[in-house]
Amino acid sequence: MDRSGLALLAGDALVASATTSLWVDLRLELAALFGSGTPDWITLRRLDATQAELCAATRGTLRRARITLATEWSVRFKDLLTEHPGVEIDVTNIVAGILARTRNSSVVVARASLGGAGAWGAILAGEGAGAVVGGFVGLWIRPGRPLVAALIGRIALLAPLILLILRAPVLVIVAGGCLAGAGSELFATFWSSTVQRLV
Repeated sequence: MDRSGLALLAGDALVASATTSLWVDLRLELAALFGSGTPDWITLRRLDATQAELCAATRGTLRRARITLATEWSVRFKDLLTEHPGVEIDVTNIVAGILARTRNSSVVVARASLGGAGAWGAILAGEGAGAVVGGFVGLWIRPGRPLVAALIGRIALLAPLILLILRAPVLVIVAGGCLAGAGSELFATFWSSTVQRLV
């Protein structure tokens, strides 16, 4: 991932975690990152202002606040990565830590950038529809090399994740979810049938 993509993801992850239990430790870690090892007080004030703005936002203004704040933090992360290229690993580790502790990176990005539960529900519905189609397709086709076909189907799971990173429109991500669901079901079908036949 390039620095711009990392900065976008970092901004989204920061804003998504600002109202969670991760925030107390995370704000100090981020302030130290921006302060080159020592907590930067300006960054701490900005982080506190970010959390306060998100907590004060109403249901009608929350989406706009999240997008605005994520964009502001993405610019700050991009500036940091440009001025201090050596912190790229640290930023990556912080983002990975946020996403791992929130258990599902897709939910974090959907909540921060796509409008929340409705968008995430549509993506999951797309995956479900794709799985149904993949199941029917798996009944009818017989590939010559079923495990290769299974692995190609497994690679399709990356489609919605890549589209989330690229900030594609929700409908495009839903289509990627359909592809992922179909690929997952084809993987399961080809893998199970191969195991039953050969083991």
